[in-house]
Amino acid sequence: MRRHRLLALLAGVLVPTLAMAAGMTPFGAATAGAQAEAPGCGRAGRPWVSVAYSGEAWDPKLRASVTADLRAGLELQGIDACPLGTQGGERPLALIEMRASEQNRVSVSIDVHDAVTEKRVLRDVDLHQVPNDGHGLTLAVAAEELLRASWAELALVDHPEPAREPPPEVRQVVERSLGGRARFSLGARAAFEQSGQGLSWLGGDALFAHWPLDRLGYELALQVRHGLPEQSVRGEVESSALGGAAALLFAPWGRSRATAWQARLGVSALSVAFDGVADGPAQAVQARGLDLHAQLGVGLRQRLVRGLDLSLDAGVGAPLRSVVALDGDTRVTGTGGVQLTAALGLEARF
Repeated sequence: MRRHRLLALLAGVLVPTLAMAAGMTPFGAATAGAQAEAPGCGRAGRPWVSVAYSGEAWDPKLRASVTADLRAGLELQGIDACPLGTQGGERPLALIEMRASEQNRVSVSIDVHDAVTEKRVLRDVDLHQVPNDGHGLTLAVAAEELLRASWAELALVDHPEPAREPPPEVRQVVERSLGGRARFSLGARAAFEQSGQGLSWLGGDALFAHWPLDRLGYELALQVRHGLPEQSVRGEVESSALGGAAALLFAPWGRSRATAWQARLGVSALSVAFDGVADGPAQAVQARGLDLHAQLGVGLRQRLVRGLDLSLDAGVGAPLRSVVALDGDTRVTGTGGVQLTAALGLEARF
């Protein structure tokens, strides 16, 4: 947060200076109509907020400072700040209207109109105790705080349905405001696997996941499997396995939504044991070996309460190394072939 403010303050000094050197016109009052747009402001695929100034007590330098500091702060969140009247590729997330009726007292009004939470949050900011060169940053910080306060409603499990789906940038702002997003997960899941050679496995996984980035993480799992009995020529074959798996995880829309999708790419390694029970004096079938599968899957995470998710996963696997159970020269079952997987579990996020 301190680095955030330093960057914002640096931008507040440099941007107005460069703007005046280049002959740019500072933002005018809202009553004066649409203002000049910042380069790239309101472009498609980039969330943005609209900023307006009203009242007679605005100094042009202060307007330029507030705009620069606000834009610098929101830029760190992946959000643009554009002047009122900007024609963007999509509707703005919020209208930030700053009204100054007297020189030393500014009323900051944030109106999330037809956007995320459809709320209006108001705050009066008293600048009497703030040095003149800090007015712009103070007002920009106050505007950002009000945005976060309005969007914090999205963190509630039973929050009202938003008028439109909040972009990932907004949900990331919410999670950072509440103490940072959960980077780790511990969980357990029940699993079912079906191999192309006929083996059906039931079992469970104990898992650990780490998300260094909101969209990218990895997972480690301890796996236990028990196979359904398979009939052979001379009896029955049972199977069991113990091992683990590692996978890269990718959440294309981030993990901060109450319902989130993710993809996985990984490999599993299982120590497989086949044990046969023969009919009569015939020799029992036995086989031991290492099974390796490359796996690709998709998963759905549904938030039950804060910090606890229900998970549903499905995927396919390709054999890298397989184990076969033979009865004489006849194959009874094996781990080879295309593998289909499904799992249901619970994950605690922290």
